[in-house]
Amino acid sequence: MKLSAIRFIIVLSFLFLEFGAAQPPNPLDFFPHQVGDHWEYRDASDLQLTEVLTVERDSVDSLGNIFIKYAQRNDFTVHIDTNYNVFTWNSIADTNVSLWYKLDAQVGDRWLVWVGVWDTLYATLVEIYNGYIFNNIPTTFKVIDYWLTPDSFWVQTRTIASDFGLAQNFVEGGSLYYLAGAIIDSIPYGWLTQQAIDEPNGPGIRSFELYQNYPNPFNPETTISYQLPPTGQAANNQVNLTVYNLNGQIVRRLVKGNQPAGTYSVKWDGTDDHGVPVASGVYFYRLTTGSGFVATRKMVLLR
Repeated sequence: MKLSAIRFIIVLSFLFLEFGAAQPPNPLDFFPHQVGDHWEYRDASDLQLTEVLTVERDSVDSLGNIFIKYAQRNDFTVHIDTNYNVFTWNSIADTNVSLWYKLDAQVGDRWLVWVGVWDTLYATLVEIYNGYIFNNIPTTFKVIDYWLTPDSFWVQTRTIASDFGLAQNFVEGGSLYYLAGAIIDSIPYGWLTQQAIDEPNGPGIRSFELYQNYPNPFNPETTISYQLPPTGQAANNQVNLTVYNLNGQIVRRLVKGNQPAGTYSVKWDGTDDHGVPVASGVYFYRLTTGSGFVATRKMVLLR
């Protein structure tokens, strides 16, 4: 897939919007590795959880090499050397060494990832840009293409983000996996599972969030997700999630009632309260709660 198409997916789906130049980040910022750092990835097609990673151990040897072990993975270890090269290998068999990232790479830099029996995997850093992750957090993105030779067959494109690590992975066949939620330096971001929220000594949900629907534009249906924190002594939040047209008229009432703290997802199939399909166009969805939280986002229905 061409880079322009990949960027189209990134901009429309996850609001990785560009902004002006900023101070370049430290290369190590592109691979957070503090004990307790936590990432949750979802499949963009159905929003199903696909991978969870939590840093269990983080050590540095006398030469400055960093070694990382994830709680969910007993079969591999990550090694970051003093030149900002990120290797993974099978820590049990001591095989399958792969150089997935050069954190200080610049546009056009190319490196060998691994050598196989029949082919070889190379990586090329194709773009660096400033933008936003989780809708409103500024960061710097690096976009890396991975190719199999000798036939120069594209297999995936990874986007890594300063302060957050891997932000998304677009793989051959059309699957797109994205960073839905994270806990970095004990601060929660995005859409986290209840298990992550309820971890002992964990940060928990601290704020209301209304996320951008996916896909957007959409046809025939889209998913809207939102997050509810505990509300003082109250066990539940009074929640209303409503779809409006451009004239401010109510089109569909998706949620109305009490809900406990947590993260929720609701599908809208492009019909009104009577089940009648609505026309293509721009619509708005608004989340309101009994505690006074109000948030509105825009979505586009294309039939």
